[in-house]
Amino acid sequence: MALLILTKKKVLPKGILDSIEKCCETSEVNLSIEKTSNPKYFELYISKKYKTLNQENEDYFYLNLENDQIEVKDEDKSYYRLGVTDQADYDHLMYDFSLEYLKLNPNHIISLYGESFFTLADLEKIELEGGYYTNWCFGVSRTN
Repeated sequence: MALLILTKKKVLPKGILDSIEKCCETSEVNLSIEKTSNPKYFELYISKKYKTLNQENEDYFYLNLENDQIEVKDEDKSYYRLGVTDQADYDHLMYDFSLEYLKLNPNHIISLYGESFFTLADLEKIELEGGYYTNWCFGVSRTN
């Protein structure tokens, strides 16, 4: 699964690092800024430990914040791709990160695969209905 951070106007990656650090701190997510020789992006390593059935696993993804932002279209709307992750299958971490990130950057959009688009209001609705659940990222309704 690939997570995209989309903006309505171009934003410098350096300008967003502080809010990413804050959102990681708030959601108890580990953040490491990786050194890269490519001046086109910053590479961030984001991880969090989750316990499931008496087992602890570390979920993680790499997030590249891009200086050269490409345009992404959703129907009649255009956005700029500020950040993109590697192909990671850690939907719980992506949910936790996305919710905290959008709280600090409510004008941004989170997209998964460039197909599902989530605003802060969308994730707050999921929170009101009980929070994270499997398949939230595919727009599949919660089953209880």
